[in-house]
Amino acid sequence: QDICGVLELINRKGHPSFSEQDRNLLDVFAGYISISIQNVLDGRAAQEIAKRDNLTGLFNDRYLHVAVSEAVASCKRAGSDLAVLFLDLDFFKRVNDSHGHLAGSQVLREAGQILRRKTANAGGLPARYGGDEFVLIFPGVDLDRAVDLAEEIRAEILSTTFCAKPGEIQREVINLRGLTCSIGVATLKAHLDEESGPEETKGMLLRLADAAMYVAKET
Repeated sequence: QDICGVLELINRKGHPSFSEQDRNLLDVFAGYISISIQNVLDGRAAQEIAKRDNLTGLFNDRYLHVAVSEAVASCKRAGSDLAVLFLDLDFFKRVNDSHGHLAGSQVLREAGQILRRKTANAGGLPARYGGDEFVLIFPGVDLDRAVDLAEEIRAEILSTTFCAKPGEIQREVINLRGLTCSIGVATLKAHLDEESGPEETKGMLLRLADAAMYVAKET
């Protein structure tokens, strides 16, 4: 059993103990209250799970759109910038073809760990957009800082040896080196019209960052 709350009973009559009837009533009340509390906790846990990508533990694409919309509205109210980074692992199909899909899944999980750490350090939010594509949002970050963050992430992925120890998915050590990524950057103040509505702004930020990522990949 897990403790989900504490119910304290105080005897106002000054008696040092409670009657058997008091204790029975306390058991009934505690049972009802614990069920209610556990239902709330279960509901919150289910909501959090629904936001997450099963493989990487990052936010999923459904929640990403909600998060970007909320960040756009918040940053516009505060008059601050907002950066969106669109990241794609280069030639990722070769990992699956050469080492199998378990290795590919392990690489995605480890890449997700890197992105979670890098975004946490900068107050951002990481999401898996699909396949080997990721989107990172950074409220309050301008274009220059966003480019610096993108370069830090690119360099860390390049320098990382993936599957260097037995993982949860890929148990065999295969020491994958030299994995690269392409990253596109778009920011609220550098690339968008201030008069755009929240949904239009969200869509344009994602599209511009995605387009910039493809330019990076082609060059």
